[in-house]
Amino acid sequence: MSRWPSLRALRVALVVLTLSALAGPPAWAQQAEADLILHSGRIWTGDDARPWAEAVAVLGDRIVAVGADADVMPLRGDDTRMMDLGGRFLSPGFIDNHTHFNRAGELLLGVNLLEVSDAQGLVREVRETADRLPEGAWMVGGMWGAYEQWAVSSTGRDEDLEKPESLFRPDRTLIDPVSPRTPALLWNWDRSQILANGVALDAAGADCSWEGVECENGVATGRLDSEAAARVREAIPDKEMGQKLAEARTALADLAQHGVTTFFDITPPGQVDVYHRLRHRGELT
Repeated sequence: MSRWPSLRALRVALVVLTLSALAGPPAWAQQAEADLILHSGRIWTGDDARPWAEAVAVLGDRIVAVGADADVMPLRGDDTRMMDLGGRFLSPGFIDNHTHFNRAGELLLGVNLLEVSDAQGLVREVRETADRLPEGAWMVGGMWGAYEQWAVSSTGRDEDLEKPESLFRPDRTLIDPVSPRTPALLWNWDRSQILANGVALDAAGADCSWEGVECENGVATGRLDSEAAARVREAIPDKEMGQKLAEARTALADLAQHGVTTFFDITPPGQVDVYHRLRHRGELT
């Protein structure tokens, strides 16, 4: 078995902890047995005076000792869970001070086209998203070509290079076969291109009689201008709470897996109810 599940478990164990006991256990914990001891590691403490340690002892939701293995082992009891780090690195959790949490959940559970810049990638991501979205949910956004555009440079350098968004102009023939029941309204990184699949066009009643709907031989290509796209968006139902909760759980799990234990959210008002529901269910990690 890979060692990585243990590493993820280690990160989860530190979700609510801070390295605050560098001088050994406080008086109230000196006679207590630790619930968890992580030992034989390379542990960064965050303390400039003593930045490195070998072991950490945890009691409840507190770190009660940090130091050499020999300093921490006296807190081992019959029921203490022991985790041998095997020399691996351990640090306190990270804090992200600017997070659009609801968008993170949408990109993780919904469609994420940030790395897509060709037909093959678009088809793959739309197919996978359609397979995991709940019935009735719309596939919205995606922002294809973003990473490729940033690689060219969004800071004004290399302006003589051909911009990637001009190289890839998808139409609905790519995405209709892989999203036969899932409405999709997608756009590229700067919304200069907007694409709807046939299900979305039908749901909105959009056809070639609409201004801003591109057509070839009397058939809509799926390409829309911003005004037509706004009319299609009016057909999108409000997102159900079940989907919002699913997106939030997915985002929380991803944060924990990467060692992020705290974040400050730049959130729309509706997200507050999501947090309340997660907290009530004991899922707001």
